[in-house]
Amino acid sequence: MAVIISHLCEIEIIDMEHIDRLDDIRSGLIAAKETLERARYRVDALDLILEGVVDRKIRGACQEVFGLTTEQLDALDDRLDEIYRDVSAIVREARDKAPE
Repeated sequence: MAVIISHLCEIEIIDMEHIDRLDDIRSGLIAAKETLERARYRVDALDLILEGVVDRKIRGACQEVFGLTTEQLDALDDRLDEIYRDVSAIVREARDKAPE
């Protein structure tokens, strides 16, 4: 994805077909972020369920896994935001340069 975006940044004029494709990419990024949010809810739900587990070792190991998972989900969410901003900037620039 990043390679595609960097190539598009180098193109002087992007036609409407490419702009529409970029809009599709932005829609896909939004869908990915929504899926990511659902995964985050599931991790939180499992974490709440495990609060009732008596075995400290199991609870501690699960909390470690959930902590790492949350960090990875946050990093992925940040990256999706960055890509979305980059694509949006390219679309804005292309629409500004597009002939009327």
